[in-house]
Amino acid sequence: MAQSVKKLYADTCQMCGLQLQTAAGTYSEVAHIRPLGIPHNGPDSLNNLLCLCPNCHTQFDGHALSVAPDGTVLRFGVPVGKLVVNARHELDFSQLAYQSEISSGKSQKSSTEDL
Repeated sequence: MAQSVKKLYADTCQMCGLQLQTAAGTYSEVAHIRPLGIPHNGPDSLNNLLCLCPNCHTQFDGHALSVAPDGTVLRFGVPVGKLVVNARHELDFSQLAYQSEISSGKSQKSSTEDL
């Protein structure tokens, strides 16, 4: 499944548009929108996967980046772009809503702990 998503986007990040070039070719990573395992129990399916660059993947998993249900990419709740979605990639937007919800809680907690 991961290779299918990477191929669909030609290793181009759906959040920032970066396509990393290496001596071996292009490189991207695949992120689960709703995390697998307890307590999240996200599905391991194409509609729960994103093609991201390593920076966006790290920020997404670390709750610095999230995606609003309308596809707006948010960095700590501030709009920074629009998620690119290929017409052949049927994302489960309920998973994006879940991820956005858990990210906003983590982001608020992180920002208040720094005060």
